[in-house]
Parts: sequence; structure tokens; C-alpha cells
Amino acid sequence: MKYLITASALGSAMLALTTPALAHTGHTGSVGALTGLSAGLLHPFTGLDHLLAALAIGYWAASSTSNKNRRALNPPLFLLLGLTGLGAIAALAGITAPALETGLALSLLILGLMVSFTSPRLQQIGLLTIALFAGLHGVAHGIALGTEAAGPAISFLAGVLIATALLYVLGAALSEATRKLQFASSAFGSVIALTGIALLIT
Repeated sequence: MKYLITASALGSAMLALTTPALAHTGHTGSVGALTGLSAGLLHPFTGLDHLLAALAIGYWAASSTSNKNRRALNPPLFLLLGLTGLGAIAALAGITAPALETGLALSLLILGLMVSFTSPRLQQIGLLTIALFAGLHGVAHGIALGTEAAGPAISFLAGVLIATALLYVLGAALSEATRKLQFASSAFGSVIALTGIALLIT
């Protein structure tokens, strides 16, 4: 019960930081009034797509493995943060992904389905899928930097990766807190998938 209360409190605090719009913010080349590390720490919380994607990844990682194998999954999961950083660097170098907004929305839909229908047999496929989405979301983060100078840009990316790692941990904690609730995975996955659908049709 204490884990559920903690996860709920943290989740409520994070949702309070998000913007009301469903579409990801920051794709026009500005990180807003804040720059550097502070902007990077806030950025994953102010775009609902990034917030839910990171939570979903942590939740999936915890719920798709047994207690015995969970530690073995953590290293490759956190290595995916590197792909997020590489995606951001690629965007700063002028490399972008076609139909980025559609891809981000589709990532939520697929991640939501992965959370709803977790299976240890699909773990490798799940990691490859998440790797693709990590790079895609990294590109979006990089685009959000726009024309920031090198120093603030590096600090921004560091903040993004730290915040994303924290969201992974929170997602895993939420999975642990609700492990005994049979409907929890389906409910959380459905919310994520429906958000993805909403983004796809708007």
C-alpha cells in the first residue's frame, strides 16, 4: 500500500507539471524561458507524449519480467537513454525523422499495447521497439533545442536524460505498486494507447 501511495503522489505531482495540450511542445526550436539543465529536467514532464512514453517503458520493464530476471533487464533499458541522446544530437546536426509527430503518437499507441499485453516471450522484440522509440523521442528533444549554444544544449540534454531515467524508475515503481491488481496493466496501457490515438487524429 505504501508503494501505491508513493507512486500516486509522485504521479500526481508530475501530471501537475504537464501542459494541458496533448501535442508535444517545443518542436519549433525553442526551449522556452528556461535554458540549460533546468529546462532539460522539466522538458520530459511538459510534453505528455514524452512523459507517458518514459513511464510506459519503466512500467513495461518491471511488469514483463520476473523478480529473478528484473535486474538483468535494467542495464539494456538504461542504455536506451544513450539512444535518446544520440537522437537529440542527430537532430542538432540537422537530421530529422519524417512525420515526427505521427511517429511520437504511434509510439504511445504501441507502448500502451505493450503495457497492456506484457509477455516475457516478447522481451527482446520489446527492447528493439523501445530502442526505436527512444531514438525518435531523442530527435524531438533535439529539435526542441533549436539554436541553443553548445553549453546550454549539453546541459539541456543531461537534464532530459536524468528526468527520463527518473520517469523510468517511477514507471517501474507504479508497476510494483499495482502488481497484485489484475486490471492495472490493462488500465494504464489503455490510457497510454488512447492518448496515442488522440494524438494521431488531432
